[in-house]
Amino acid sequence: MPGELKVPRPRAEAGNECAYIEATPDSVWTLVSDLEGMGRFSPENTGGKWTSGKPGIVGAKFIGTNKHGLIRWSTRCTVIEVVDGQKFSFEVDDSKTR
Repeated sequence: MPGELKVPRPRAEAGNECAYIEATPDSVWTLVSDLEGMGRFSPENTGGKWTSGKPGIVGAKFIGTNKHGLIRWSTRCTVIEVVDGQKFSFEVDDSKTR
């Protein structure tokens, strides 16, 4: 379907799962690159706050906030790749997790 986007959903156990979203890639991009609103789509992430650099640009830094049950933690992250409308990638500074 035109404008259909296949999005993998996070899972704690092994395996894959997908969701089909009836939306244009640009409208989905707007949602997934919204740092403060990321928590709306994640079972652990509760959002984040930009700390340095221009938001959404390679090299920008932010603190991500997370929770799992009663446990809460934050991560310091750096944006490592941005392709408008296609890719927003960041690395957790401490563990180098992507």
